[in-house]
Amino acid sequence: MHSTTILHTLLFIIGHAFAAYDNSSKTNLAVYWGQNSLKLSEPDPNAQGRLSKYCADPDVDIIMIAFISALNNAKGEIEINLANQLWYAQGGQPYPAPKTGADIKTCQTTNQKTILLSFGGAETAADKGYASDDEAKAGAKKIWEMFGPKTAASSIRPFDDAVVDGFDFDFEDETAVFASRHRDAFIKELSSLARAAETAGGKKFYFSAAPECTQKNSLLSSIKYDMVFVQFYNNPTCDVRKYQQSESTNTFFNQWDEIAKSNGTKFFVGLPGFSSAATNGGYVSPENLTGYLKPALSLTNMAGAMVWDASQAWANDMYHKKVNTALVSK
Repeated sequence: MHSTTILHTLLFIIGHAFAAYDNSSKTNLAVYWGQNSLKLSEPDPNAQGRLSKYCADPDVDIIMIAFISALNNAKGEIEINLANQLWYAQGGQPYPAPKTGADIKTCQTTNQKTILLSFGGAETAADKGYASDDEAKAGAKKIWEMFGPKTAASSIRPFDDAVVDGFDFDFEDETAVFASRHRDAFIKELSSLARAAETAGGKKFYFSAAPECTQKNSLLSSIKYDMVFVQFYNNPTCDVRKYQQSESTNTFFNQWDEIAKSNGTKFFVGLPGFSSAATNGGYVSPENLTGYLKPALSLTNMAGAMVWDASQAWANDMYHKKVNTALVSK
C-alpha cells in the first residue's frame, strides 16, 4: 500500500515537473524569449542563450518567441528578429534557424512547454502592413505554411519541421493604424486556418494578445483569444506598483478581469524581469511581488503572470522564479 502511494506520488511529481499552459490554473508563468533585451553578447553568461536553456526551467509554462517584427516590410519581406539567435531576412527569404527549430520540438516533447510565435514588438514600425484584406489573408496563409504543420506548400520553413503551438500578437498600433494595416483580416485568417487544422484532427493551437494595460482597441475584438498578456508596466497610469499607493491598479486588474470574462479568455499580469526591462517604470522588487499579485490572484479570470523578457529575468537572479513563488504562495 505504501509502495503504491509512493509510486503514485513520484509519478505525480514527474508529470508536473514540467507543464504546459493550464487553463484552469492561476499560476501559469509565461516568458518572452528572443529579443535579448539586456543586450549582452556571448560569451557573457547573461547573454541570451538558445531556447532550450529556458525550456529546461520547470517554473516556466509558456514561452513566446519574439518577434516576427514585420509581416510585410518596405521590400515585401517577412522579418524575423531573434537578436543574437536569428536576424532579418535574406533576398526575401527568412534565414533558416535549425537550432531553434530543434529546440522548439525539445521544449514541446521533453519539457512540455507551450511555444507561441509572437508578432509585433518595438520593431512594428518597419511593418507597413497590408494594402487590403485579401493581401492580409494571403499573408496569413504564408505564415501558416511557414510555422504551422508542414505540407507540400511549405517551401519556406525557418524552423524546419517544428510546429509552434500558437501565435501571440503584440501589435501596439492605435486603432486607426491597426485598421489601415488590415491587421484584423490577418489575425482572423490565421485563426481560421488553425481552427480548420484542429477540426481535421490536428493539435490545439493557442492564440494570445499582449496589449498595454490601457490598450483596449481592435486587437482584442479580432478573435476569441485563449490568453491575454497585459503589460502592467511602462505606463504610469496603470503601473502595477501603484496598487499600494492607491486603488488604481486594483481597478485595472478588475477591468481586465471583466474584459477577459466578456471575451471568454484569461488574462496574465505582465511584469518586467528587471528594472532595465521597463524604462518607464513598473519593475517590482522580489520582496513585494506577493503583495502586488495577491489582488489579481483573487480574480476569476486571472491565469498567471507574464515576464518580459528571458534575458532580463535570468540575469536578475532568476527573477522569474520569484514571480512563480509569489503566484503559488497562499
